[in-house]
Amino acid sequence: MIVKIKCLNEDFEELEEYVAEEVMVRIIGNGSLVSELYCSPSNLEFLAVGHLASLGYLVDEVKVEFPDIYVKYRKGTFGKPSDFKVGIDKIFELVRNVTKSQVWEITSATHCALLYSDSKHLKCEDVSRSCAVDKVIGMAVANNIDFGKSVLALTCRISETIVRKAANLGIPVIATKGAVTSAGI
Repeated sequence: MIVKIKCLNEDFEELEEYVAEEVMVRIIGNGSLVSELYCSPSNLEFLAVGHLASLGYLVDEVKVEFPDIYVKYRKGTFGKPSDFKVGIDKIFELVRNVTKSQVWEITSATHCALLYSDSKHLKCEDVSRSCAVDKVIGMAVANNIDFGKSVLALTCRISETIVRKAANLGIPVIATKGAVTSAGI
């Protein structure tokens, strides 16, 4: 909780409000810097696993020594073609479900990603939409989810970055209540 000053029509009001925490972390893989990311400071193991999985790597070991996340990784294979089908009612249900986000309800400052497969719902919130996706991908890897038979539901806009992550893993369906950028189409 922090104190912030709200200004409305030249009137100032001092408020105590919950604010979403944002930190910088470094993913260091096989001894070299892989990425610096700004994210919420939770589920950092899943963040590293998901981030690397979306780049085509399997993580063998993760050690968090905040702000650094040390990983050992190797080339992996994802994205097997599938004949996965999902009904429109299920897609609408998933989009409704992903918009029910606890931290967002308090702060209005997070994005949420939900991955659905075989009746499993995995969900993550983060201040960064890409990191929310990375975290839910990391959860899916830990739960041995078949990405080729899954749906990624989001609260954020769908950008080229999000589409690339999903495509690299073979996720066949992405749904959002938000917009899609031209590069995301």
